[in-house]
Amino acid sequence: MTTVEDAEETEWVDAMAGASVATIAMTSAPPARVVLYPRSIYSRPVKRSAYGQRPWLWWDRRMISSERSDIEIRTYPDLANLPRVEVIEELYASASRLPPLSEAPEVAHSFARLYGYARQRNDVVGVGVLVSGNLVGFAYGHPWSWESETDVWSQQLRHRLGPDSAALIDESFAVLLLAVHPAAGRRGLGAVLLESLMNGSNAQTHWLQTTDFETPALRLYLRMRYRSLGHGPDAPNGKPGLVLIHTRNDAR
Repeated sequence: MTTVEDAEETEWVDAMAGASVATIAMTSAPPARVVLYPRSIYSRPVKRSAYGQRPWLWWDRRMISSERSDIEIRTYPDLANLPRVEVIEELYASASRLPPLSEAPEVAHSFARLYGYARQRNDVVGVGVLVSGNLVGFAYGHPWSWESETDVWSQQLRHRLGPDSAALIDESFAVLLLAVHPAAGRRGLGAVLLESLMNGSNAQTHWLQTTDFETPALRLYLRMRYRSLGHGPDAPNGKPGLVLIHTRNDAR
């Protein structure tokens, strides 16, 4: 959510909602690398992404995992190694299409474009979770300051929060997306991703925006001691998104 020059990108950012995630884990977080014995899950092939590329994972009725699967948490130290835009679009579409979000594919496309724009920055932090070598979860964000975030969406966020609340996230770290594929859900991966991203940011204050109704994502954020700061731009459901903040002092 950095400055956008042309009208098309401005319209896109203005229409964007804050990060909202479905089907993330509700269990306690496992260590950074563990061995799981998950339930057997099958999936049908998925369609090609809006970018016309091969989907991020082509299961073709194969099991996502056999009797045991290794989980690896991977950080991305430089921009060249970040997952491709179409990979994140497929992942977010899979995570958000099911209830309670039930979001249209166009929402995933918008989030993918936002991610593609953010990849041009040199301060993006990304964390992925891989099961048996396949990317099943991803989170990313970047440092946030009102001086540098001057696009339409950011200014609307600042206006809706009000001066006092907006000041609390100046010089902070924005968590822009957290998504876990539903086939890998309910194993604590969402908590592992969020904690790893926060640790990798080296920031004292983190914030995010999510949908303002009961979801697994909201329960996770509250469990990890995020607290309500106010409301921001409209979420994909057309209602103002809920802005949550976390500070290191809150966790003590």
